[in-house]
Amino acid sequence: IGNSFFKQSLEEKRKVACDFTVGSNFGYREPTRFIGNTDVKENMEVLNIPKYTEHYASVQRHDFINQFEDEIAPFHRKVWTNVVRKLLILFAIIFELPENYFVDRHDYDSPSMDHLRYMIYHPRSHEEDNKIGDQWLTGHTDFGSLTLLFSQRVAALQVRTPDNEWKWIKHVNGGIICNAADTLSFLTKGYIKSAIHRVVRPPADQAHLERLGLFYFVRPGDSVPMVPAPSPVLIREGLLTEADLNPDPGEGQVTGAEYVRARVQNVHDRKQTRIADNDAEGMFKVKNLAVQDYYL
Repeated sequence: IGNSFFKQSLEEKRKVACDFTVGSNFGYREPTRFIGNTDVKENMEVLNIPKYTEHYASVQRHDFINQFEDEIAPFHRKVWTNVVRKLLILFAIIFELPENYFVDRHDYDSPSMDHLRYMIYHPRSHEEDNKIGDQWLTGHTDFGSLTLLFSQRVAALQVRTPDNEWKWIKHVNGGIICNAADTLSFLTKGYIKSAIHRVVRPPADQAHLERLGLFYFVRPGDSVPMVPAPSPVLIREGLLTEADLNPDPGEGQVTGAEYVRARVQNVHDRKQTRIADNDAEGMFKVKNLAVQDYYL
């Protein structure tokens, strides 16, 4: 489905485009930004499909995608039910919380910016990739709670280790790679850390290939406050303050939608990628929440 969608005309794909001015990444994203201060444009196309629930019944979708609703909609929910829900329960058990603690904050049937993503990277010339240090997507953390990446045969994904080394992620046939992301880190007071990862030029024997991927992005509920869980584990570790344990609902709390939309807008509503700002230690902030903007 994804491969066929990206072969549609640009005019057709543009009919339902992401509106980054309001922090929405539902729809099609074409490669318009330049990489840093270079003359090299991004080489990926993206289609983000929101949940098939009553809250998003009126969201416009491409006619091409509507043809496959009977296949995409149940798969969309199945990923959440069979994979995401189980992971969230496991996290709750680890943190000695009620099993539904994180499930309730990521409820599939409540409004959230969860989405299924088809994404394709187009191969570039060696000369162009040299200009950007062979980095197709600079090191970063994801915005939501979890990202599921269905394993791809074309190698390009790397993860940064605690020793600041970049390691290749190997393909596992039928496997799913799971990245922890920003909002899950906020909800666990940094105990679970966001995975720092990047996408680079594939090895020589694969550099000429298109890299088609399927992803599921897990976001917290739109109205869920980004406050640490009252976990006995976090208390024993000394990570929770009195303010964390007794948060003031009116004191600068950021909701899931507020954080994710602000981050989407900051990253995508621009003509050049963030490395053009030349500040690799720069922080992105929304009220009391902060993350490093990108990593080199």
